[in-house]
Amino acid sequence: MKLVTTRYFRNQTRLALVGPRGRKWTHVVSVDMPVKVVKVANKDADKYFSDTNCFLGDKFRGDPIKKIKRELKDRCKWTYGPSIKDLPKNLRPFISA
Repeated sequence: MKLVTTRYFRNQTRLALVGPRGRKWTHVVSVDMPVKVVKVANKDADKYFSDTNCFLGDKFRGDPIKKIKRELKDRCKWTYGPSIKDLPKNLRPFISA
């Protein structure tokens, strides 16, 4: 998994976790309220992820993916309920992995 920033509405940014890449689609979780899984076409994902400025490897102390997963778990508990069984099926691999 990779952690990237996405830009929208002028200069505002938000974080996204990039998940498994399939034959046609790449699955991306937006770290926002509500937490959603978005399917992005591989052509668009390759164009965006080839930009080296979008990756956040050195900006966090420690492991940034662990911190974002912890934050995602808290947001999912607040949105969907306390159990992992209550999560949508496409969101479970991001939280449990």
